[in-house]
Amino acid sequence: MAIGEQILKRIADIEELPNSITDPIVQRITATGDEAVSVKRIIEETYFQEVCDMLPMILEGSLRADAKQLKGLVEVLCIPNVRNAISHPNRQFHESYWFSVAALASSPAAQRLGLEAARNALLDAEAGKLYTPPEKWISRNPWRIPSNLPKESDFDFGGTGLVGREKISEEIKSALKRKRNNLVSIVAPGGTGKTALALSLLNEITQTPEYLTSFTDVLFFSAKEEALSAAGVEPVTSKSSSLSIIKSSIDSYLSSVGKAFEDGDGTKLLICIDNLETLIRDKPDEFDQFYEETIPDGWLLLVTSRVSVNNSRVFSLSDLDQKAARHLARRYSALLGLSLRSQEEIDTIVTIGKNNPLSIKLTIEYLALSPSSITEAAAQARNATTDFAFRNLISSLSTNSKKVLECIFAAGHSVNRNEACLLLDMTMEDVSEAVMELRRTSLVNFFHTKETENVEIQPAARDYMVSCPVDLEARNLVEQRKVKGRVQHDQFSSERSSPLHPEYLPSDLDSVHSARVRELFDCLRSRDRQQWDVARKKAEAFSNVGNFPIYKRIEGIARSRLRDLPGSIDCLRSALDAGDKASGLRLSYLYRTSSDFDNATKVAERLWKEIGERELLSDSVTARQLALNYFVPLIYMGEYQEVLINSERFLGSDRIAAVIGSIRAQAYRERAQSVIRDSTEATDSWTADMISAIATLNSVFAQFGYRGEQSEEAWKLVTSLSGHIRSFSSLATVQEVGLALVDFCVAHLSFVKASCDKASSDRCRDIALSLNRFKTTSNAETVSKMIDYWNALTEKVAEKIESKSADSIIVTVGKIPRNRLDTSKHAPFMFGEDEQGNRFYIHQGVMEFGDLLWNEVEAGDLLEIRVDRSEDIPLDDYGRPKAIEAISAKYLG
Repeated sequence: MAIGEQILKRIADIEELPNSITDPIVQRITATGDEAVSVKRIIEETYFQEVCDMLPMILEGSLRADAKQLKGLVEVLCIPNVRNAISHPNRQFHESYWFSVAALASSPAAQRLGLEAARNALLDAEAGKLYTPPEKWISRNPWRIPSNLPKESDFDFGGTGLVGREKISEEIKSALKRKRNNLVSIVAPGGTGKTALALSLLNEITQTPEYLTSFTDVLFFSAKEEALSAAGVEPVTSKSSSLSIIKSSIDSYLSSVGKAFEDGDGTKLLICIDNLETLIRDKPDEFDQFYEETIPDGWLLLVTSRVSVNNSRVFSLSDLDQKAARHLARRYSALLGLSLRSQEEIDTIVTIGKNNPLSIKLTIEYLALSPSSITEAAAQARNATTDFAFRNLISSLSTNSKKVLECIFAAGHSVNRNEACLLLDMTMEDVSEAVMELRRTSLVNFFHTKETENVEIQPAARDYMVSCPVDLEARNLVEQRKVKGRVQHDQFSSERSSPLHPEYLPSDLDSVHSARVRELFDCLRSRDRQQWDVARKKAEAFSNVGNFPIYKRIEGIARSRLRDLPGSIDCLRSALDAGDKASGLRLSYLYRTSSDFDNATKVAERLWKEIGERELLSDSVTARQLALNYFVPLIYMGEYQEVLINSERFLGSDRIAAVIGSIRAQAYRERAQSVIRDSTEATDSWTADMISAIATLNSVFAQFGYRGEQSEEAWKLVTSLSGHIRSFSSLATVQEVGLALVDFCVAHLSFVKASCDKASSDRCRDIALSLNRFKTTSNAETVSKMIDYWNALTEKVAEKIESKSADSIIVTVGKIPRNRLDTSKHAPFMFGEDEQGNRFYIHQGVMEFGDLLWNEVEAGDLLEIRVDRSEDIPLDDYGRPKAIEAISAKYLG
């Protein structure tokens, strides 16, 4: 205010003000509908930083130097942070802010500039003379974006402010500004604070002038059906009980303010639908129609939901970290007048409540209403919260999805689809449909191994199901079969019983030789080359003592590890001829990978005949390997039809159907490529084979998820297809294949990229751009979103650094720890260092697209990170600075 008064004393005409500063201010004023622009009006609308920038530009001589010094103090003391804390009451006002402002007001530069009002205010504050601000300061907010938001006092976090969500709040605001995807979703179980976060975001947006150019209006619709408090679960009367009602409400609002989308009048709505899952529970396709018909380009839809929303930019909300959970407990207990006597009491509430915000608040409400044991109150709150979070979500699942969920619960570990089929006596088709439904909820997590896609239940959902079975019959069935040992968590215990397993021990092997063989297998499992050579020498010596072909097998495997291919083949061939079938599987593999396709097929066919199909299919790992060793060489020899005919009967075998599907897709693709190798036009047979390849992989992904061979074949298919399509002279001849490829890439490309080592983001972007030519009225929006997604991931490093936010830091990644459970992947954390030598700790959970990009980061890559600058740098026991934890991270390259 004091700086503004000094400018008003010296400037009478707008033309005397610097255009570089005043032009955006004038735009903000006119955006509110106010055409009366004056010097006084401009000063009223300036941000604090703008008025500080303006002052040196209108002064001369020593006063200009003083103004520059004052501006420097503003930056050093981070005065804009103080201004933001005052403007947003829910933000913490740190004690240091008082001293920062006092230092500014008492500076000699401020006195020389005549800012007496600031100095007098400081003196009054020191003397305890505090005055009520003028009413117009409080009531006037000319830049507030029109909205239908409830009063702040009615927000879910009323009184405590939003706690522990600063990082994800900034990430969502960044996504809202970019508008690369105009559908954004906040997904989490009930009770994690989705509504509170959404309302906080919307409220801040309506009061922040920089959003005036992004949105003209903000509309909030709640579809919440019930709320949980100390009084229990209470029904909520929702005025937005269907999507059609929300659509009508939007039309009514536009009419009431004299706007209409059809007019093209620049209306840009930010619409939020809270608890969307209640509206799409029975009619999931209805939302897609609503989105397409109601949300045009330029508008943005933010939703909160307990289930994932297709084609949205998803932000998953987890429970609070321990520090934020403690802070919430203290704030809420103080708000309710409850005196918690010790840190131990706070920790009891937080620990039993598992950092869940609703559980913490509910515990404190119970204690405020009826003083009792904190442990009992926290346990009661936790049970009520988990019931509230999952009861409706689980009850809306299909019967088969409930069975599969119970299967995962009762198994006590992650489960793949084959295991679920065996445990529940369900078909693969039924299990796959159930898994796809569960994938859209917050009940389960997915992770991949080379062989399988596994599903595990979320800890909070498991807590709920302990006392609330969703299908008791399925639970009992799985538990009985666990006892009988039909399916074991550690599959390796049964794999070695297969006669084709590389570590198979023949039943006629005596105890002495069994001990020797196990010792040699231990050497082969080592990563030490010297141990492999020890195994080779000992196996060679033992094979000369007794007639045991297993030693030739071990020698052959050791020689292949040592890159002695001819010696390895000789040993394995000798062992196979002596009756050791496990040597045959390794032998056919070596023939296949060394391009001796004829011998690879012959050995694999021999094993197939000698062992028998039924016994082979009893073990999925060895059966899968044998299928690859038999069919893939046939493909490379051009025997496509033989592969398609002989492999068809295995499509019904859950053990190897996935790899058979990828083999058949490869056969279709290779046959199609052979037809048009020297042609510039697509043929009918090429079209039919490529459509069949796409359909085959669609079916494989739907049934078995994304794993090794399937994802690699999908990558080969999309890369080769996109290249073929560009080379053809006529687009019309490839239209059918192009449209099928668009649908395939929209559905699967990001998952294929995450599970295929050969795939790269740059190549995915090029593929997406090449499909732009197949954009139609029905798929235009999804194609554009796919292109935007890959563009965002592959934006050039220099451009990303140039466009980084002012409060972010560029760090170089150091040595990356390996994952202890899977050494081919990164640990869920890494460290980086900035130019000043400060070290930073980055967790996978704070990284944008961390689920897709984490394992692509390499030492020396650059990350853009943000840290909580309000926190002091932590020190170790010796007083040295520890690594500073990042609250958000973005991969630059």
